[in-house]
Amino acid sequence: MEGSVLDLPAVPSAILGGTGQDGVPLPGECPRVVLRAGRAPDGERETWVAPLAGEGTGAVALNERPLATARRLCDGDVLTLGEYRLRYENLRQAGARRARRRPQHKADWLGGIR
Repeated sequence: MEGSVLDLPAVPSAILGGTGQDGVPLPGECPRVVLRAGRAPDGERETWVAPLAGEGTGAVALNERPLATARRLCDGDVLTLGEYRLRYENLRQAGARRARRRPQHKADWLGGIR
């Protein structure tokens, strides 16, 4: 799964974990969670994570705190599923942030500023 990207707007919800074919499986035994895409009141896309109904939540944590109910994910959040630690990053928002941080002036090849 290393380097994999899950595009939630294309698939509004996905199951993460476990070994079944009904989502994004992880090798070995681990609890499962549901990832859901949605829109915030300001129109931005957001991702929510929740323990799958009927799963034990003891081995599911978000930022080292037990995950018992649905929570919104933010860049840098760490989701723990048993032995797995997964870091969340919203690639669409990361691209927009990089574009806003670009310098206003271009440096030419001699090191001067135009």
